[in-house]
Amino acid sequence: MKYIRRNDIDNSIETFTRILNDNHRHIGNDTGWHQHLGTHKIGIVATAMALLFYKTINKDAPEKELNLNFIIGKQNPDGGWPYISNTNNESNVESTCWALLALYKYASVSFHDQIENGVNWLLAQYEQIPDSDNGWAFITGSKPRIYITSFVLRVLKILGKDAGQEFESAKRWLINAQNDDGGWGELPDKGSSLFFTCYSIITLVECGIETNSSTINNAINWLEKKISSINIHDQTLICYLEFIENGTGDNRIRIPFFHYVLPYIVITFLKVGKKNGIVFDTVRLLLQRCSNGKIEHPMLENSRIIPIWILYDIMISYQSFKDSYSNWEEKSDFFCLPFFQNKLIAIGKYNLFRLFIRIHNFIWYLIGLFVLIFIIVIGFQSYYSDAMNWWEKHINTISGQVILSLVVSAICALPKLICMLTTSIIKHLKKKS
Repeated sequence: MKYIRRNDIDNSIETFTRILNDNHRHIGNDTGWHQHLGTHKIGIVATAMALLFYKTINKDAPEKELNLNFIIGKQNPDGGWPYISNTNNESNVESTCWALLALYKYASVSFHDQIENGVNWLLAQYEQIPDSDNGWAFITGSKPRIYITSFVLRVLKILGKDAGQEFESAKRWLINAQNDDGGWGELPDKGSSLFFTCYSIITLVECGIETNSSTINNAINWLEKKISSINIHDQTLICYLEFIENGTGDNRIRIPFFHYVLPYIVITFLKVGKKNGIVFDTVRLLLQRCSNGKIEHPMLENSRIIPIWILYDIMISYQSFKDSYSNWEEKSDFFCLPFFQNKLIAIGKYNLFRLFIRIHNFIWYLIGLFVLIFIIVIGFQSYYSDAMNWWEKHINTISGQVILSLVVSAICALPKLICMLTTSIIKHLKKKS
């Protein structure tokens, strides 16, 4: 019977934390992390993500003051933040959002001026179209996008800047961008996809849309149908690549957004109060794919590179799972059973259901063992007469006597082998419990 161990989730978060600790960098006057952990570089978004990672799990980040000073020092005079690499230090919306979140979560009062300047820059990027709603673009002059608009809305909500006209107009734009099937694509005129639908649901719920509204219900129905029609283990589901291009000639930029899909499936269903088989299967899959801190990513050929956005996304999905149980420390295992309408069942260490599961598993081990012995016995009987005829011819030879002694020894050792195997199974079950 399939289950999730609480300790596996806690241990995975600890492993991720250790990876971040080991990849903290000092380069010149800069201190922080790069998006590809292990690379000898430092980035604004990666450093902000790492700081938010530690804040989410309520642990101290290494040299947090230096990391925050790095982010502050990279703020442009216009109030926004750039990527350090491929945008010629031009402020962009995503980088600004990550920087604002990090500063706000750590010391909103101390960084009041920087936050206000950043928010003002964000609001200035909203292009108000007369008698029409609009979303945010990645950079001035490009098309409004679902992910960027959703991210800005979430940030403004967290920062308490959700009372303005821009916020309400963009929220309506996002709602109206919903496709007829209930999902969202990367642009309002694009087909629905898992990531953008999940991210839009999360955003709208955080921004006050009721979980029982038609907008959310239609979106969840699309998600459930979509997930039921695909193989969730398909490698192509791991990551969605969104390309944003802007400008011409020397000023042309091409920014890839890697969206790790699976964690947001978990966060979405928990956000709307659904602890179901989809959450169970996705969390188990994430634990399998990220064992010992090794990250499977189909778009990165170098297996030694660990993208920080994957660690962050997985961690917040785990943390969302933990936060959905107020008595997390009292829980031990999590099951999803069809006869409970695929609802997620959490049990404690001394729960009677746990004893039932142990007995159930032990019985199946025994059945498997007896079936194996039965097959061996039947096979032996079918060749018994041929074997006896062979032995009658060769029993008096030295080789025949050697073979006979080995067979007798094996038969005598079989009960001991069965006892050792049974003992090993029992110890394994006790260790799991």
